[in-house]
Amino acid sequence: MRTHYKKKVLALAITSALSITFTGAVMAQEEPVNSTDDMVERIEVIYQKTQESLQKVPLSVSALTSEDMRKRNIRELEDVALATSAFSFEDFGGGFGVPVIRGGAQTRIQDLDMTTSVFLDGIYLPRQYMFDIGTVGFDRIEVVKGPQSALYGKNAFLGAVNYVSKRPGYELSSDVSVTLGSDKLREFTGEVSTPIIEDLLSARAVVAYSEFDGTWQNDHPDANLDFGSKSTKGNVGGHEKLTYGLNFDITPNEKLNIELDYYRVERFAETGANNRIEAPGDTNCSPTFFGGNRFYCGEIPATFSPLPGGSPEGSIIVRDPRSYSLDVVSDFLRARVDYDISDAWGVMYQYGNSDSETTSAGGGDRDPLLGNTSFGANIINGTPVGTVKFFSHELQLQYSHQQWSGFVGVFTSEIDDFDKFDLGIAPLRGTEPIIVDPTDGILSGTTFNISLTNAATDVLTDAVFGQISWTTEDGSLRITAEGRYSDEEKILDSNTTIETDTIFRASWTEFTPRFSVDYELDEDRMVYASLARGAKSGGFNNTVFDESQRSFEPDENWTTEVGSKNDLLNGKLRLNGALFYTNWNDLQIASSPVGIPAGVTPPAIVDNTGGASIIGFELDGAWTASDNLSIDFAISKSKTEYKDGSKSSRIGLIGGCDGIVCPADGSIGGNQLQRQPEFQASVGAELAGELSGGYYWSVRSDVNYQSKQFIDELNLAWLPDRTLVNLRANVQMGGFDVSLWAKNVFDKEYAASSFFIATPFGTAYVPIRGQKRTVGLAVSYSF
Repeated sequence: MRTHYKKKVLALAITSALSITFTGAVMAQEEPVNSTDDMVERIEVIYQKTQESLQKVPLSVSALTSEDMRKRNIRELEDVALATSAFSFEDFGGGFGVPVIRGGAQTRIQDLDMTTSVFLDGIYLPRQYMFDIGTVGFDRIEVVKGPQSALYGKNAFLGAVNYVSKRPGYELSSDVSVTLGSDKLREFTGEVSTPIIEDLLSARAVVAYSEFDGTWQNDHPDANLDFGSKSTKGNVGGHEKLTYGLNFDITPNEKLNIELDYYRVERFAETGANNRIEAPGDTNCSPTFFGGNRFYCGEIPATFSPLPGGSPEGSIIVRDPRSYSLDVVSDFLRARVDYDISDAWGVMYQYGNSDSETTSAGGGDRDPLLGNTSFGANIINGTPVGTVKFFSHELQLQYSHQQWSGFVGVFTSEIDDFDKFDLGIAPLRGTEPIIVDPTDGILSGTTFNISLTNAATDVLTDAVFGQISWTTEDGSLRITAEGRYSDEEKILDSNTTIETDTIFRASWTEFTPRFSVDYELDEDRMVYASLARGAKSGGFNNTVFDESQRSFEPDENWTTEVGSKNDLLNGKLRLNGALFYTNWNDLQIASSPVGIPAGVTPPAIVDNTGGASIIGFELDGAWTASDNLSIDFAISKSKTEYKDGSKSSRIGLIGGCDGIVCPADGSIGGNQLQRQPEFQASVGAELAGELSGGYYWSVRSDVNYQSKQFIDELNLAWLPDRTLVNLRANVQMGGFDVSLWAKNVFDKEYAASSFFIATPFGTAYVPIRGQKRTVGLAVSYSF
């Protein structure tokens, strides 16, 4: 576990200062959150660029408030996914985290563009290593399902995730929290909100620090050696995170409102608890590789099998302690201005800017004590390594009067992305740390490096968009049409180390409409239907033999959704459901190059040779069963299937299939999309009450289930289904809050996700284990 003492001292100092400064200035306490209430909580979300009750929005939206996240001990996107229907987050232990809505997983997790986009207060986050920014300091996290390209734009192909900041309050308030837990878990958070100039300027500051050693022991004999701040010391799967932010609200008059936000997120992730299944004898089917099996058929083993001369028998997790998964620093800046021209007309301008840089040094050996037998050394994968800068401008003219409302807007953005991949050859059990730079790659700690990628990509996007809604006089029926016309240009320098390297350019235009109609049966019940088109950006192939394959086109889909939202039993029961169907065409998939020279075995390229269909349902609910008992649930099923004619040419290219276990040409029509469960369910129950003396108590349990998921597009290997249970007990008095919690209560050992790597030189499966049981005690004070 790395230790940055200056950062720890800073976090502790700020947290302590907040506590000392404001303890003596306690104002009137708000009613404790555990007070009984017959009504299910009402949530407002951002829809059509404005705040609207979740129950009035004609699409499927899941929103977790800050209070929801506190009760369920939600700390990262993976936790959000467990509690949200039809949403998953594939962590992969580092910078390739992939959010997926309704099972629409893409084949290549390292691409610049995802099928689900992520936003911070409506500002696009362009790289995966920027996505998981924690939950501290946010008012809520929204998961908007179905294509949202019309309003969100950039790659909201199957939906969008939006972090929504808390805004400064009109009164002084503060919150300080300390958590101690198993496996060296230490967390400190501090938050203060205060008016600075009455009725003009208010501010909010937040700081959060977290460190954790991970729950899996590293059986490498050098695991406890100190290889510097960027390494994996002790257990594997640990982290160190520091986040701080500032929010300002400026209201010069009743017509004008200005919001200014800044966040800095520093995140370090150790090497995860993973195994590699790739050696002779590991695989068990399709004997096409010099008589050896090429694939694994069945439930992938989560155990490590040592080879002669390597790790001793009984070893479970053996990872190179010099390696680490991710070290990323991201800065986010946002400014928003809203001005009411009149009662009917308004204008909004929003500026977004982000700057991020990352390094990693992942171990690439099945057994680090044996290393790579060809080199007699350890393999280090320097990916993701790189930088990304983003800025955007958005301007809207808004109208709302009587039965008509809508807006028109313009948008422009630029992404400046640099992506580097170094393959390092390090001395077997070397003693020097691996030093990696975001722009120069691996600098030291290796004998030599092979630079595989040095790619710079600029993405320029311009768009016009709009929305118009009409409602009947009584407001019961609403018809809405919206759309976005975008023009995107990508410019690729595939090798920045060569001054004369060819620069590739391509541009695409897309129109992404959405139509919806909703009808209120009464004040508490509504039904809706929608039809929307989604688009995901095209891109480039670095290695081709025919220039016609240099670029590939955007994915596109049409999604139909019908649903109903209901508050029943005088507001005690909330029941929302949706049915959806997605027709996905021009799916970007691994394909075979044209014109391959004799004797050459090239890597696969990307082409629009696939298609898929997705059909499913979502059911979300909350029930206040009594004054003391509340129950909530989120259930979804998504049947995903590649269309007939879809082929994974990376499989055909390497000759991996024998025609018996799987088609020799890599045909995958009828197969389930990889890395996604078909069924997910989350059920929570909470008992709460009041004791004498003003004490409030609560006990909550959350049970999360997901069905098995295939690791590869061939549907040969899979991860089994799993059930995880979390518990939390809480006592409140006044501003003090004490919580005892446990995640993965029954200490289940499971693989949370898995890579599948297929090259002409072999295949590998890399199952990544989830954390074992973690227990913590949190104490907080707020006013």
